[in-house]
Amino acid sequence: MADLLAEATQEPTAQDGRRRNRVVESSDEDDEQPQSKRSKRRRAARDAENEEEHEEGEEGEHEDGGQEALDDLNGWTIATFADKPVGNSSYTHKALDAQRSQIKMTIDTLELHVKTLIEVGIAIEDARVTKKGGLNGAEEQQSQMMFEGIDDQVKKSLDHINLLKIEDVVLKAITEKVKDDGQIDDIKEYYKQQCEQRREKYMAQSEWSKFKSDELYCEFRSSTWDVNNHDRPQPLMSDILDKGDDEDDSDIETGQATQSYKCPLTMVDFKDAHTSRSCKHTYEGYAIKEHILSAPGNARDVDKATVCPISGCNQMLKLADIFPNHAFQKKVDRHLARQEERGQEIAGDRTVHEII
Repeated sequence: MADLLAEATQEPTAQDGRRRNRVVESSDEDDEQPQSKRSKRRRAARDAENEEEHEEGEEGEHEDGGQEALDDLNGWTIATFADKPVGNSSYTHKALDAQRSQIKMTIDTLELHVKTLIEVGIAIEDARVTKKGGLNGAEEQQSQMMFEGIDDQVKKSLDHINLLKIEDVVLKAITEKVKDDGQIDDIKEYYKQQCEQRREKYMAQSEWSKFKSDELYCEFRSSTWDVNNHDRPQPLMSDILDKGDDEDDSDIETGQATQSYKCPLTMVDFKDAHTSRSCKHTYEGYAIKEHILSAPGNARDVDKATVCPISGCNQMLKLADIFPNHAFQKKVDRHLARQEERGQEIAGDRTVHEII
C-alpha cells in the first residue's frame, strides 16, 4: 500500500531520460543528413534500443520477475518517485481520495461478510432447538465448536476492518498535512511510519478493549443469544471477552436488560420498528410519529419536538430523529417465526399423544 501510495500521488511528469536524450541527439544530427542516411540512422537506433531493452528485461527477470524492466518501460519506479516531495495539487488530492475510496469499498465488503457470519451463527443456535428431542452430548459439543469458530472469524474480520480504518485515518491526516504544509517530502515513509505506530497500538489491545463496544460484534452476540435465550439477560461482555491486562476500574459494566419485542406504546409485537437516533429507544413506526405530531404546536411543523415517551427519558424527539430499524425488525420477525414453529411442534406432539 505504501509503494502504491508513493506512485499514485506523484504527478506523471517524469519521462524516460535515456530515450529522450537519444531522440534529441539523433534528431539534431538527422537534420543535416540526407533522407537515406537519416532512415539508416533511425533503424540503427531502433535496433540498439530493442537490444538494450531485451538485455534489461532479462536482467530484471533474474532479479524480480521482470518487474523492474516493466517499470522502466512505463516510466514509473519506486526509485524514481519514492523520495520525491508530494505537493498540494489537485492531482495529489484526487490520488489520496481514490486510495481512501478503495479502502472504503473493502471495508464495506468485509462488513457484509460479518453480516453473513452473524446469520450463520444464528442458524447454528437455531439448530440446537429445532431438532426434535434436542441435541445429544456429541452434537452439542460439535455445535459449540462451530459457534466458537464463527466467533473467531468475526473477530478476525473486525480486526481487518479496524486496521483498514487506521489506514484511512492516516490518509486523511496526510491530506490535511499537504494542505497545511504545502508538501510532504517522502509520503511513502511517512505513511508507513504512521500506519505502523497505530497498528501496533491497536493489536496490543485485549479482545475486551477491541470488541466490547464494536457495533457489529455486539450485534453478533445479541442476535445469537436471543435465539434461545430471549427471556434471559445476555451475559456481560467482560464474561465473554478476554480482558488480558486491561483492568480499568473506571469502565464498569451494568447488567444487560432482556430484549423486548413489544412496542412500549402499542404493547404488541413490532411490525415496523423505528428507533430514535438521540436516545436509541425503539417504537412502532406509526405510534411514535403520531406521538410527535400530536405535540402542542403547528401540526404541519416538521421540526416540532416532544419528549421521548419512555419513562425516565428526557430526550427531545423530532420526526427527523426517527429512522426505520430494519435490522431490529428482522430479529423480531425471526423470533416470532421460531415461536410459531415451536408452537406447531408442541401442538403436533399433543395430537399424537391424544391419539395414542
